[in-house]
Amino acid sequence: MKIIKHLTFFTIILSFLSNYVVSDDFSDKWGDGWKVRTSEDVVVVSTNGNHVHGDRFRVVLQPKSKKTCNIAGQYTSFMSAVDDIDLKFDSLPSKYIVSKINKKEESLVKIETTFDAFGKSKITWFNISINKIEDFLDYHSGNEEIVIELLAFYDFVNKKKLSISISEYFDVTKNSWSLDGLETALYRGKSECLMLLK
Repeated sequence: MKIIKHLTFFTIILSFLSNYVVSDDFSDKWGDGWKVRTSEDVVVVSTNGNHVHGDRFRVVLQPKSKKTCNIAGQYTSFMSAVDDIDLKFDSLPSKYIVSKINKKEESLVKIETTFDAFGKSKITWFNISINKIEDFLDYHSGNEEIVIELLAFYDFVNKKKLSISISEYFDVTKNSWSLDGLETALYRGKSECLMLLK
């Protein structure tokens, strides 16, 4: 199983991102297709999910240096509306979940934060991976979409999958995002990131 390394500077921006992006995630102004949003602190390239529209796939670029403008921090969210959601999400079995991305090898994704959404539902943000832009695009080369399926909670200390069913916590365990237009949007985002350095 591939274990994704997480860089601290990307984790730190999540609280900022939740305020900057999530409030607009379910708004029609996002529309479909890959969009670029820029502030003085971050560039976010994102698109709506095919199965759960508001669960966007985000590629985050940080305008700290030329190097960080070429590092694609990948995040997504999964909305959940299971029974006893508050009780369950107050004591998640683990912050790590085994997932399968594009039917390739299993990887770990990390829960970064969870917050209330509509009614009795929660949105959970996942740290998917961090790669150079070229490596990210190469990984998805030849695919029409990014597909992520949540498979099982993972005990990081004991290095084993937990037997608790993931569907007890996430009623939708699979989502996909079209790759159409990603490369263009990503390089536009990189250009905007580099411009913020000036």
